[in-house]
Amino acid sequence: AAGNSFEVNLIDKDFKLPQVLRADMALDVVLPGGINATFEAIYSKTLNNVFYEDINLTDPVGVADPAYNNGADTRTAFATSTNARRRNPSITNAILISNTSKGYTYNLGVTLNKTFKNLFVQFSYNHNSANDVNSGASSTALSNWEFVQVVGNPNAAPLATSNYEMKLRFTGILSMNFDYLKNLRTSVSFFYNGISGQPFTYLVNGDLNSDGRFGNDLLYVPADASEINFIEVLDRNNNVVYTRQQQQDAFQAFIDNDEYLSKRRGMYTERNGRSTPWEHVIDARIAQDFYVMTGGKRHTLQVT
Repeated sequence: AAGNSFEVNLIDKDFKLPQVLRADMALDVVLPGGINATFEAIYSKTLNNVFYEDINLTDPVGVADPAYNNGADTRTAFATSTNARRRNPSITNAILISNTSKGYTYNLGVTLNKTFKNLFVQFSYNHNSANDVNSGASSTALSNWEFVQVVGNPNAAPLATSNYEMKLRFTGILSMNFDYLKNLRTSVSFFYNGISGQPFTYLVNGDLNSDGRFGNDLLYVPADASEINFIEVLDRNNNVVYTRQQQQDAFQAFIDNDEYLSKRRGMYTERNGRSTPWEHVIDARIAQDFYVMTGGKRHTLQVT
């Protein structure tokens, strides 16, 4: 039976390597008080990006099986039989690589700094929005197609937040130096980096749309407790570990306490719609210089 099925990868004859159109506008000014300021805006529009689809996947035949979700989840679904959802049963997947023009990114940044006699201070702020159809985060054509999270048809992935979006970022530098005793200098610097977290996605651990792939179905957030089924969790001796009601209460509490999920009741989650908590990193550097005069020249030894 070996070798009876195989995968095919195809490239559109008009395929183009990724291209973007980018515009950049920046302004440097000196503000009152001798503060140097830089304002910058960058906008990038996708002209050609890589688009993946499985052209061996048949058209959808209906909606998700209501036996799993009380009928509240009405996402598009495919035939449940493996051969029924393949146009050619001998081919597992036929991944076509083509182009899409959907996608854009913009960055807005401000940097302020000032130099004093023994002190340098700098503060920067950046706001970023990045949207794409496929972030290209995997290594093969198949995995790039199957791991893009969608509600229904994986061949019609919509524009969504990119894996690489860094929505908000603050950075700061504080550097001081002191010369003393003619032969010594001490420098102390602090570096701060704060980002608004990494984007992530709430998914279903299953295959609700019957496309034969796990890990690409976005979650339906129940509008209320009646829209989701729970069964009792039993141990090996058939003793009830968690009742239906306990699980329902815990699940509702989880949604209530998540600022993103609580706003998506009765709707589906979005690819990269949520982000991890803020991250803050402070680095410090201390340098001690020793000046040594030899042969009429000054040499410096530095310990950091």
